[in-house]
Amino acid sequence: MITFAEFQTQALARGYKPRADSCRPELFIINSKNRVKVEINTKSRTYIAGYNISPENRLLLKQALASSDLFQMNFLGRSLACAQYEGLEKFWRWVSIIEAVEFIAIERKSDSVSQPITGDAIPMVSFQEFASQCQARGYKGRMQSDRPELFVLKTKNGVKVQLNTKLRNYGAGYGLDEEERLALMAELTRQQELGVFELITSNTKSAFARYEGMEKFWKWTEIIENIDSIVASTRGFATKLFTRDQADERIFEKIARTYQFAIRLEHQNLLDTSRILLEADKLDHLITVGKSANAPEDRPYREHIVPCVMIHNEVIRLLLDAGVREREVPEEVIHQIATFIKNNLAIVLICKEEQEKLDITLGLRTSMPKNWKFGDSIFARLEAAELEWESFDEES
Repeated sequence: MITFAEFQTQALARGYKPRADSCRPELFIINSKNRVKVEINTKSRTYIAGYNISPENRLLLKQALASSDLFQMNFLGRSLACAQYEGLEKFWRWVSIIEAVEFIAIERKSDSVSQPITGDAIPMVSFQEFASQCQARGYKGRMQSDRPELFVLKTKNGVKVQLNTKLRNYGAGYGLDEEERLALMAELTRQQELGVFELITSNTKSAFARYEGMEKFWKWTEIIENIDSIVASTRGFATKLFTRDQADERIFEKIARTYQFAIRLEHQNLLDTSRILLEADKLDHLITVGKSANAPEDRPYREHIVPCVMIHNEVIRLLLDAGVREREVPEEVIHQIATFIKNNLAIVLICKEEQEKLDITLGLRTSMPKNWKFGDSIFARLEAAELEWESFDEES
């Protein structure tokens, strides 16, 4: 395997700016001429590309690399193209193929939503003022509980619109389907061409524009509400019967009972939705227990420290062992399973590189380290990856 000095020499000679990842020094990185992040992982001995581009471009990238028949493609996940390391000469061939993919748009990191505005910024609104303006216009403004820098409202056609007071941008689009999101982006892009907004690079779920005061925020909201293909009558609203506090009450017991319900009714379609059954993406405010030293402030990766599928399978096993197919299980079994879920369903916020180390380098995407069993430390995957993190309990 090459050293970083060798990699650096060859990269500089070809006009690239090489670097070793500060979080994971085994990663040697360049940006291709069409600004795709390309890496050599010296530990797993692989070439990697595709982190920083859209899903559409990523698919084109992986197709081009696989069809070249030059590489031993040992992993083609949703996020990455990956091939076995075969020396630097092959690596530069890997880079040249990436640069030849015609439809990979240049996606500037300098335009990333993670870059805050500096200089003479427009004064940021307080939450009190935001809520007051919302109320005056018939909206219910709220501060997002797990990220208090986000001020949020729902438009009249059911789109979540937010003001990020830390990164100083407007955001919209979370929860839309693909057709609606494309319509949203098309209209906002048209508005940018008219000089109404300065859009920031969107991700796969949402669109962002630079903060230019509350007048522009309400213009942003109005434009979104007037997009014909995103209307409340077609999207609909789910009826909410209970407050979040009511929903959270004895939530782990409710989850255990839902599993019992699904098995008793032989509801395999429901059982196939493990993350939904576990409410793994709905309970961040209850189950987020810590944060790594490298986790970004904006959109850290939510790492379920015991893979959800393992918890899901174990809950089913416990219920089957208790005879759930023949009868409703005793209350004490429900309470035991609720405690089991509560003790194992937890999130630690980490950075993307740490997530890739867990999932790809160590191969622990859906498993725990060898010989681990329930009852052992739920942090075993983090320990195996040697991640540094702090418990929120310790911070408080």
